[in-house]
Amino acid sequence: MPNFQSLRSFIFENGVLLFCFFLPVWPRLAVWMAALVFLSWLFRGSWSLLTRPLAILLPCLFLCYLAGMAWSENSQAGWPVLESKLSLLVFPMVLLGTPPEQLRPELWFRAFVAGCLAAVLGSLGWAAWTYFSTGESNFFYSKLGHFLGFHPTYFSMYLSLAIFGVALWPLPRKWIKYALIGLFLVFIFLLSARMQLLILAALSLGALWISAYRKGAFRIAGIATAGGLALFLGLLAILPTTRQRLERLYQPAPGELPNVRLQIWDASITVIKRYPLTGAGTGDFKGELNDAYLAKGYLAPLKDKLNAHNQFLQTAGTLGIPAALFWVLCLGWPLVLAWKYRSPLYLLFLLLFLLSNLTESMLQTQRGAMFYGFFNSLFLAGLLHRRTLQNFVSRD
Repeated sequence: MPNFQSLRSFIFENGVLLFCFFLPVWPRLAVWMAALVFLSWLFRGSWSLLTRPLAILLPCLFLCYLAGMAWSENSQAGWPVLESKLSLLVFPMVLLGTPPEQLRPELWFRAFVAGCLAAVLGSLGWAAWTYFSTGESNFFYSKLGHFLGFHPTYFSMYLSLAIFGVALWPLPRKWIKYALIGLFLVFIFLLSARMQLLILAALSLGALWISAYRKGAFRIAGIATAGGLALFLGLLAILPTTRQRLERLYQPAPGELPNVRLQIWDASITVIKRYPLTGAGTGDFKGELNDAYLAKGYLAPLKDKLNAHNQFLQTAGTLGIPAALFWVLCLGWPLVLAWKYRSPLYLLFLLLFLLSNLTESMLQTQRGAMFYGFFNSLFLAGLLHRRTLQNFVSRD
């Protein structure tokens, strides 16, 4: 009969495994897996590992939102905001407070890739069934991820990280690598998330040419760049929905506003100017932003009660400019470490999430907060334990 410690380890390791798989597929179940993992960690977590500066830094963002409840008049609206950000507290504690011999980063990341594959196949299967049963096409943009309640931006961000991981890791059969990358890439084009497409292209080209510079393989990089450009243009040619959405970045459709985000950001800055040091409060920023929409006559974002669509503005409007600068530090310090210790996957993850923050409030949903909270903590734990997890976190 297994003893208590082995049972706890079994629950911890497999709980994280299931969390990674269900994160793209069924986030509500992933939340329960995260709770189970946290409870198992409490029985044997290493609190001494949490005394390092970065281990202290990461949970502080959640504590800032908790403090923001003190000056929020609408506390009822603030509690759901705190709930969605629990990942920023739980995962740094769990993963940075776990001894390296109990971490299984490669296995857990492969479970995440498997979950992404299941999400892609499930969405395509649902779209195909809908098409053949009703004649309705749900193969593009928001309709494609509707089956899983997955917004195109978040879906694309998940798949981009999966692509980077598959591309960087050696697989026993190369055709599996190319098939996964190809499937995920085509699916991202079907999702038509414009910013994510541009981020993926920019990061892929940047990684390619940095690698070429280090290895002196400029000819191969040039051929790969030309091939990638041809693939990009080819997919745009055969996917008119994606092409039209990209064209609307600079040429709006008749009767469409040039860019609603400009209105959103203008209103957000208005709120920030009103509360520059403390922000409107954890529960009050949404209401203040809607009031700014109304005062400026921005009816389109007011109708849908849109958030700031920029996590830096969202944080500044909610908690003040000092908190936004602290959020920059939370992203910037690990970014420097990832570059210093040559951790390409961590570096790409941070850049992917940072750039996504420019056009979306990524921490306002559980899909965004759990994605950042888990993988940032996992990769950072790998860097802090890089001697024992060298193959996962860095390249010599």
